Amino acid sequence: MTECLTSFVDEVKDLYGNFDIVDGDSGDDLTVSSPTEAREDYWWIETDEKFFLRSADREGGVYVRFELWSGPPPKVDPSWKRSWSGRVRVPSGKVQAREYLGSDNHKTFDLGCADVEWSVEVHAKTLGNDVDPDFPPDIFRVELFKLRFWRYDPCPPAHIPAPSDHDSRPSRCGRTLAFRQPRWLNGRGTACLFACAA
Repeated sequence: MTECLTSFVDEVKDLYGNFDIVDGDSGDDLTVSSPTEAREDYWWIETDEKFFLRSADREGGVYVRFELWSGPPPKVDPSWKRSWSGRVRVPSGKVQAREYLGSDNHKTFDLGCADVEWSVEVHAKTLGNDVDPDFPPDIFRVELFKLRFWRYDPCPPAHIPAPSDHDSRPSRCGRTLAFRQPRWLNGRGTACLFACAA
């Protein structure tokens, strides 16, 4: 069973609630590999050239939760109305939110491995007043984004036993997946757990 290894929440204060996810060291745009679904279903995320997210409500607050997973995460609950998945290569191994019209002082999120491809899910929802029916539901709104990253594996393992310090396992493509001890960066364990052996 996969687990969330680390996470943090960042507030976006862009005037219109729009922001990019960029390389945390260079600030360069990240190129995203999009799925085959029609892009009009994902009007709130632009993935042609860069990882651009937009709020559904420009007058509300925006919060982004970054998560690093040990493998494909479980499904989110149905309250997350808008979802997208794809892959992204991160040269520095760190990602960061970048506002268009707001502060650039955002914390970086360390994925633990540089210049590798990551699977990523983006989920979004808008929260309003659903507590007091005597007041309109839009008297306040907040937009939530959840970004879940895990190491992209082009040949997923056929069987996943509990790993030991020097474990290896077969994959469906016939190559061997070798277990690596998590590295410790900035005082926390990070991913880079499995890689296809050459």
